[in-house]
Amino acid sequence: MGRPRPPARLHTERYAAVLHQLIDDHPGPAAVFYLDVSFDETVRRHLGREEPIPVTPDEMRTWYPPRPARHPRGNRHR
Repeated sequence: MGRPRPPARLHTERYAAVLHQLIDDHPGPAAVFYLDVSFDETVRRHLGREEPIPVTPDEMRTWYPPRPARHPRGNRHR
């Protein structure tokens, strides 16, 4: 059985409570990673894809929060 992997882009307002519960309920070690990639780099990578999805950079910009969301509980190990 594989490990659960949520989609790459999750909005904090919608998914934070569910992700916190998933992490808290997991019996073993749990890790959450944030890849800090600039918007310009994201667009560059998107346009360089073999088959980019039909979305414009202007549409992509609406997906970006004003500043990166961090884990509200900070770094923690268990």
